[in-house]
Amino acid sequence: MACEGWLLASGMEGYDECGARLVCVDGAERVFAPDVWAYEPLPALKDNVRGFWPDFRDACTRGGLLELVREATGDAHGFVRSGISARDGRPRWWPMFGTRVAQGDGYATEAEALVAALEGAP
Repeated sequence: MACEGWLLASGMEGYDECGARLVCVDGAERVFAPDVWAYEPLPALKDNVRGFWPDFRDACTRGGLLELVREATGDAHGFVRSGISARDGRPRWWPMFGTRVAQGDGYATEAEALVAALEGAP
């Protein structure tokens, strides 16, 4: 993933560059490939997390992203909130971390709001 501050954490799910599903076991040290029932060391991922495409539909992956944002912002209680946009009536998400509370139209998904908060972290 091409986002400053992104790190892999145990339990995160995603895909490699070929589309194979992966689950991180020991951060970027080992992953479990459930489709082939194999644990594999992936030294390439340790140095290049951009070869791992996170699946933000997975709750554990979103939770890991939330923890990364909290660490990056120094706000242990930061969160994203959902609501309805006053502009167009659609459901939206807003990051709420420290004094950097997002304004405006928000984001279409919880993961999108978290990535924006991570990218905007000091």
